[in-house]
Amino acid sequence: MFLIEYSQHFSQRTKIIKDTTEQNKILTWLDNVKQYGLFKYPKLAIPGKLVPSWAGLNPTDSNFTYAQQNNLWHYHVGHEAYQQGLGDYLTSNWVVHFIWDKRNPNSCFKIKLVDYTPHKVLNKFPIPQDFKFK
Repeated sequence: MFLIEYSQHFSQRTKIIKDTTEQNKILTWLDNVKQYGLFKYPKLAIPGKLVPSWAGLNPTDSNFTYAQQNNLWHYHVGHEAYQQGLGDYLTSNWVVHFIWDKRNPNSCFKIKLVDYTPHKVLNKFPIPQDFKFK
């Protein structure tokens, strides 16, 4: 079973979502993560793309190093709708950002939610900076 911790920013960000369909997509993903984890989950349970946030960045970009050092990942939650990605996964315009140190045996079964944003803001992938936890 996966443990999920919420940053103050993530909690505030998701409280302002008024669309119940959007809220349900986030909650469904979180329920599936708790039940199945992130290593080997059923595709039907969690159909969106799960990716390290540094993967699409140039290695010379300071955000690449920042995202990698902070173990930042993101999941395409399906809001507003899923689109077929290049591979065997689905993408969406909105993503949940989280910290996941999957290489560390002490923390590989835990994620820390840090933000919920559009996949692109002003044509750039947003890298969350606020990691304050209660």
